[in-house]
Amino acid sequence: GATKWGKLKSGVGWISLDYVTKTGTGATAAPAIKVGSKVTIDDGAVYGGLATTRGKAVPSGVSGPNRKYTVKQLATHKGEEEALLQEIVSWVALKYLNAV
Repeated sequence: GATKWGKLKSGVGWISLDYVTKTGTGATAAPAIKVGSKVTIDDGAVYGGLATTRGKAVPSGVSGPNRKYTVKQLATHKGEEEALLQEIVSWVALKYLNAV
């Protein structure tokens, strides 16, 4: 029999590790974005937050790989995880940000 067991992700049971295959190391995952992270904004991003700028395009002069910003705060607005970027005092959804 198996000597090692793994808890199912759903939390409702266990499985013998003899029956599972590890499919990734996680090494390719992007670093998590947290308060204090330096990030860049993807081209085509839109502003978040709850102000009238929500949904408006982030200008190309603000986005791109050469412009780095500091995450000041994280919050969820209208079901979207967003970061407040210190240098531009604007909310942008995490899906448009890349940790650097």
